[in-house]
Amino acid sequence: MFTGFVGEYKHTLDAKGRVSLPAAFRRSLPEGESLYLYADKEGAVRVYPGSAYTEWLDKLFPKKKSSDELYNDDATNGYSPLSRDDRTKRRLIASQTREVMLDSAGRISVPDDLIAKAGIERDVCVIGDVDHIELWNADKWHEFQTAAAEAYDQIFDEI
Repeated sequence: MFTGFVGEYKHTLDAKGRVSLPAAFRRSLPEGESLYLYADKEGAVRVYPGSAYTEWLDKLFPKKKSSDELYNDDATNGYSPLSRDDRTKRRLIASQTREVMLDSAGRISVPDDLIAKAGIERDVCVIGDVDHIELWNADKWHEFQTAAAEAYDQIFDEI
């Protein structure tokens, strides 16, 4: 698993819907590799390098034994074209994912539909989440942090 993205950075979305990625993150991105953007249900736009995007997709379709226990190996994913649920899930994810490239100034263009889904306006928090980057509306990120801080002890007692 790729583990190059950590930290929190404050940036702004420009009038053309572009946001600069932190230099520390850009150094971890393979040159010329596509990035895949997906708006999640928590309010973030996830930014995956190609290899991390593929790993994430594989985790969404775990390979199963006939007894429904998960295989614990690196074999191909468990996507089944015969499963209506698998087809629906993959279709929805693929149709809502956007492929972008990092420009020469270290920015990515965030499509309007993803900006709207995440409620991003001008101020953006760019968050490293180990294998991917997240773009948050700054106010929503602050709310998320506040709510998480209230449950901090409980969350880390489970580790």
